Amino acid sequence: MAIKPGWRPVDTQTVLKPTLAEEARTELSNAGFGNLAVLDSTHRPMVTNVPLVDDGAGNPVTVISNLAAITARAHRDPRAGINIGGRLMMQGNLEPVPGIQQIEIQNQFIARHVTLVRQVESLDFSWFRLAATSVCWTDDNGDEKWLEPADISGAEPDPFGHYTRTEVSELAERIGDDLIVMVRGLSGIHRARTAELFGVDRYGLVVTITEPGTRRRTRVPFPERLNGAGEIHAAIGALAQAARNTPSAAEAGLETPATFRTEIPVEVRPKKPVSRPSTLLESIEGYSGGGADVDGIDSA
Repeated sequence: MAIKPGWRPVDTQTVLKPTLAEEARTELSNAGFGNLAVLDSTHRPMVTNVPLVDDGAGNPVTVISNLAAITARAHRDPRAGINIGGRLMMQGNLEPVPGIQQIEIQNQFIARHVTLVRQVESLDFSWFRLAATSVCWTDDNGDEKWLEPADISGAEPDPFGHYTRTEVSELAERIGDDLIVMVRGLSGIHRARTAELFGVDRYGLVVTITEPGTRRRTRVPFPERLNGAGEIHAAIGALAQAARNTPSAAEAGLETPATFRTEIPVEVRPKKPVSRPSTLLESIEGYSGGGADVDGIDSA
């Protein structure tokens, strides 16, 4: 991924970030289970935890034993609701999944639920799809946002939605001290004292920063929207290269954290030739641990 000509630090209040529909679709696509509620004979809710997959169109699909009471209830009254991850609630009608579509989804279902091979292939289990009529997503502030089902079906799941905290930590270790350089140089937050990677999505890095008297989250945007998880390392390499080519916080007259101060005074430090990466590949290799130092910042 190359830096677009004229790309400059941006106002993080206006950069792209996942929409509510994208967040909800990502939650659905990465869900393994959900709490399905149907109505019993007295119209009271009956709730059961069921395995799920996204059918590829933003609809949850499950496979339930024909002997389960909830299956009989679903056949008698299709009205249902499902809660996924405590943040996504979908209401609608359960409908049988046609046989040809079962075959299309079967491999995806088995890949997500490897212990359910027998159930998926058995005629003693029924396939149901929840055709949503209303969708409610709880945002990061705890506020409920009602969405149209078409919003979910039209949104793309984020390719990094499956990242665990361990994977985020490993990514943070790979970025290392370049993260604070990115925050200052590309997000324009020169007063940032520390930076901690909180998460990543297709639009950029989500970073928790500390400034004098405050702690908050900001974003370091990628030069362009990512379409797959395989693009992450090239994107971060591009960010590192761009950040190193912007004025540093020290050049802006701001104090630099101790981790970035030079232990040897500049005037007596041995002169070393600085080799700037001529290609993105060299930039990635340099920032990930190999290659020459850049502007006095060790890449190792």
